[in-house]
Amino acid sequence: MTEVQTLEKLFELDPILAEVDKNLRADDRRKEVLKVAPRNGVGVEIGVFTGRFSEILYEVTKPSKFYLVDVWHKLYRETYPDWGKYTAGGTLTTASALDAVRARAEKMNGAAEIVIENSVTWLTSMPPHSLDWAYIDSSHSYAGTYAEIEALLRVLKPAGVIMGDDCFTDPLHKHHGVFRAVRDHAARGALEVIWLDGANQWAMRRRSS
Repeated sequence: MTEVQTLEKLFELDPILAEVDKNLRADDRRKEVLKVAPRNGVGVEIGVFTGRFSEILYEVTKPSKFYLVDVWHKLYRETYPDWGKYTAGGTLTTASALDAVRARAEKMNGAAEIVIENSVTWLTSMPPHSLDWAYIDSSHSYAGTYAEIEALLRVLKPAGVIMGDDCFTDPLHKHHGVFRAVRDHAARGALEVIWLDGANQWAMRRRSS
């Protein structure tokens, strides 16, 4: 088994990873939505990237089991597309991002499990009512977000919560699809929106009968 490098060593070996990771959003405003997340349960982060927000999810919710689900090289191969500063103009390697996640998972007392898979495919494989919470920060598309919420409905426990990032109400914003997916699922009636804030964080739970 290959030894997991520390974050400090990874940043030393790959300055691009260090720069990208430093620029990721992990501020206190983004943490506010986690007030509604169950503690000491089973959770999943869908869309992990380098795992910077994974640390916060773990620290706040103290999960007994924490799945870190992303596609990394399975979709993007060796390097990410050009997403501006988030991938250093398309020069960040998927291997570096995954190594950073492994380093962070090592500090989670055995609770973390890294899953390299399409989110909906993985959710379909999970037993019903097996998750207490989920946090979505993946494709940011309408179709992708809608499909993930749909797949989570079967897997979420009755009192479970779905949360996520980048829910922009502005129809001109490139991530407006997240808001539309959340809105359209709520309109169906199975879920209700319980959080939508100025940091573009959102949360839903099953509608009480």
